[in-house]
Amino acid sequence: MRQIQGMFFPTAMGLALLLGGASEADASNGTIKGTLRFHNKNGSYCPTGATCTGSTYKQTSYNVLVGIPEVEVQVIRASDGVAIGTGSTDSGGNYQIAWTSGAGTSDVPAKLRVRWKHKNGRFQFHKLGNTPHSLLQLDRAVTLTHGTTAGAPQQGSLTYGNSATPEPMANLYWAAWKMNAKLQSSSRMVSFFTSLDILAFEASPSGTVKTNANCAKNSCAIPARYSDPPERPAWAEKSLTLVLDGHGATPYTPMKLMHEMGHMADFISGPVGNSVRGLRRETSYCYGESGSCPWTMTSTEYLPSALTEGLASFLAMTAFYDGSGSVAYHCNANGNVSHLSHCYPPDTSFAVMSMEAKATCASPMARRPYNAMRFFWDIYDTPADGTDATDLDIGEIFDSLAAWPCTGYPACYGAGQLHDQFSSVSASLYLTAPNASQLDEGNATRFRDNMLNNYSGHDNVTGAYNQNCMGNP
Repeated sequence: MRQIQGMFFPTAMGLALLLGGASEADASNGTIKGTLRFHNKNGSYCPTGATCTGSTYKQTSYNVLVGIPEVEVQVIRASDGVAIGTGSTDSGGNYQIAWTSGAGTSDVPAKLRVRWKHKNGRFQFHKLGNTPHSLLQLDRAVTLTHGTTAGAPQQGSLTYGNSATPEPMANLYWAAWKMNAKLQSSSRMVSFFTSLDILAFEASPSGTVKTNANCAKNSCAIPARYSDPPERPAWAEKSLTLVLDGHGATPYTPMKLMHEMGHMADFISGPVGNSVRGLRRETSYCYGESGSCPWTMTSTEYLPSALTEGLASFLAMTAFYDGSGSVAYHCNANGNVSHLSHCYPPDTSFAVMSMEAKATCASPMARRPYNAMRFFWDIYDTPADGTDATDLDIGEIFDSLAAWPCTGYPACYGAGQLHDQFSSVSASLYLTAPNASQLDEGNATRFRDNMLNNYSGHDNVTGAYNQNCMGNP
């Protein structure tokens, strides 16, 4: 109260108290802290009893509780859906969020919301159906305790899923996080691999088209960035977009998701022109065939497609192997509807990538993604074997892709459509169907020569090239 000539007037705080209100200090508030865990059912682990030197995902980490890493978290007031606190988990799934809920000093019914978005915006899981895509999220009811503090927080640890009924989005998110963590070892990926939209469960094994014809049955990558290539669907919203099929095993086959993320990393490593980054080298899977050709690790493809698919599979491997071992394992299925094992238990069969030189090279080994994957692995791994003497990190491979000039790549487009917007390339190039020789451009031979002559590191990868039969189309 203050007094003026014998009269008393309430202050703003006093008036609020007289009228039954509460000051900001009297608002319901507190701090909640805990660990968010999920039951990890991701396949592709290095199995117990195998040679697992260099593995970053062993079987001992499978079918156990794991923290949900670096994900956005919100505290949502149940009465009106308003966010009253925001934060994120660390790499171990730990979080601490301070919240404030307006007038009153009581406990607050709320929801702890996991938003399936990386805390730094590297990737996010969306659901197609509106524009912009709605972010996928998961709510769990909690009652917030008023008066808790950072020093004495409310405990709010939660577990999602169990061994019998795992939480699919948590498993998918972990796989994306694992791949992103590896990609972020490259300064180029730190700069350009961001805001990846992952559309989950958008197509069904029955072939129901929920996105576009290319993604009707299989998971796929839509390399859209900055510009509008003619074939890019409107719903891609000028961002990197990845579509995951709707098969029930997909959330637990991490190399399927990682393979598609590898395609994205390959694409955005492409040469820079006119302030636009991105080049897709794939032309066709159907070498010597017509119509729709099935894809496997040993299918016969046009050379740039084999190289690109092998690179994507190699990058997926690096999320689980650091290159120090003499043997690495890659799931023997490609994740398409007709090949769903993908090391998904109880199928634990693995394609063992031998690091030994091939005894005999013959056609069409250079057209197989498997050989291209081995080629990149031998560039990356530490042990010297056969004629392989290189030990490069993935950042150097990305940097060499960035040095690969479009002018040295006559087609500069895939499947007859323009995928990059260089000032030196005609805007109508995508209208021109590539001839047979152009369909084989952007191949391993060009990549080898590019690393030696255009890339600043001037690395000679001829040894890895020869022992993996990349010169035998």
